[in-house]
Amino acid sequence: MADEQGVIERRQYERITAQFTVAFHLVETGDAERMSRPGGEYKDITVAHAGTKMVKDVMTVVTENISLGGLKLVTPKPIKEGSTLGLELQLPGLPLPIKALAVVVRSEIAPNATGKHTAGVRFIAINKDDVAKVERYIALVKRAEIEKRNSKP
Repeated sequence: MADEQGVIERRQYERITAQFTVAFHLVETGDAERMSRPGGEYKDITVAHAGTKMVKDVMTVVTENISLGGLKLVTPKPIKEGSTLGLELQLPGLPLPIKALAVVVRSEIAPNATGKHTAGVRFIAINKDDVAKVERYIALVKRAEIEKRNSKP
């Protein structure tokens, strides 16, 4: 669909603006392939495994937006496109983090944040129940935005 400037939106899923904490770590290529297969181990790799063979440095950052297909991270340093990340998303209102495996599809300097970078990531492995949690979260945020808009005089 074209926006008001004539640009075609190619995203499959609608994004919402959302800021919440995400812990992530780089995953080795061979480990990423094994973990992303059906029945893979991605959900068993946590930030607690930092320093092991499978997990590199752990970083905690904040999101800029989220969709059912992925999210945008705001990071202090660039993340190489094509990198695979093990993610732990701490969605507001959930007691336990959502775990997923994602690939970096875009990495750039953040436009309005001096010294910051952004990384657009696409989920490549996520539990169906966790997808439903993300979907509910997005619906709640959208509903709150609509109610806020409708309550203005």
